[in-house]
Amino acid sequence: MPRRPLVPAGFAVSAAFAATLALAAVFAFAACPARAEEDGKDIRDLAIGMSVAELPQAGYVELICAGVPDTQLDSWEGYEKCPANDKGQREVRFQFDDASLQAQYNERYKGTKIGGHPVLISILISKARTVDGILIETDPKVRLFLKKKAFLMALQIRERYGNDGWTCADQPKGAGEEPVGGAFIKERCEKVTATRRYVYDRELFQRAGQSLKDFVSTTRLAILAKG
Repeated sequence: MPRRPLVPAGFAVSAAFAATLALAAVFAFAACPARAEEDGKDIRDLAIGMSVAELPQAGYVELICAGVPDTQLDSWEGYEKCPANDKGQREVRFQFDDASLQAQYNERYKGTKIGGHPVLISILISKARTVDGILIETDPKVRLFLKKKAFLMALQIRERYGNDGWTCADQPKGAGEEPVGGAFIKERCEKVTATRRYVYDRELFQRAGQSLKDFVSTTRLAILAKG
């Protein structure tokens, strides 16, 4: 069965814009999926399996416990202040450092962005003090222009990790959820490689009674150790 287009028919996104997003993925991630696992890096210089001691001390700021934003951390070593989930993992959220040398000379390194999309990003630290996962979600508090395109981050994900090998399934429509711009998307896709498990969810819909400017457009990506 043919794979459904990532940009739905009838939605106001031009083919040229979609192509631009796909090209941006080459710069935001690595050029091909094999390279990610060969050089051991997943996002910038972060990688699944790193120990807390190996995490870079520069380039990442505003460390907090995800879900407990008032809990500020002085360093990665403070992760034990964060609550553990049912697997014993602790989630630390952070931002990319705009004061880094890269950000000063390259616009694409400014702000916490992936493929041009402002994002919320965090790592999961295991009981064994290693990185079990990297979690990325498009920021829901951006201006309308960027929010409309958040569901298109799936283009970058597929460009980064390859179009083949994904298993996708539509998720159930919730009560009061309606199409927006003629399109309705609630989809989860998963891909497993020799060392990683990638899962992304993308959503585009509107809830009954919402204004035309108030809708859901988001992409969430989890990069996890294969297990």
